[in-house]
Amino acid sequence: MTEQPPPPPLPSRKLWSEVNALYAALRRTAPNVGAEPALGEVAATGPAPFLRVKYQWLGPYRVRFRNGEYVVDSGQYEGKTLGPDAEQAARKLAELLNAPVHEPAP
Repeated sequence: MTEQPPPPPLPSRKLWSEVNALYAALRRTAPNVGAEPALGEVAATGPAPFLRVKYQWLGPYRVRFRNGEYVVDSGQYEGKTLGPDAEQAARKLAELLNAPVHEPAP
């Protein structure tokens, strides 16, 4: 029986917390945007968390937290940076998808 190679390391809690922060910000800012946290492969680094987003017929797109900022990682907006702050990134993502943005109550 051949020995199986060890599984790749799991992503850090920091990456998951950033993905979850963007998910929560999207729920507050643009609740009509469909979003779900997921785990996907990245070539050399093993599995990495991302947020799968979709609005109406647009998407799904992957949004990852990379090098200290949120980045769209797939589709026609691939490479688009959304900034380091989850609230700001949620707003930019909603505007990118032409989704309605809910303003916070005063």
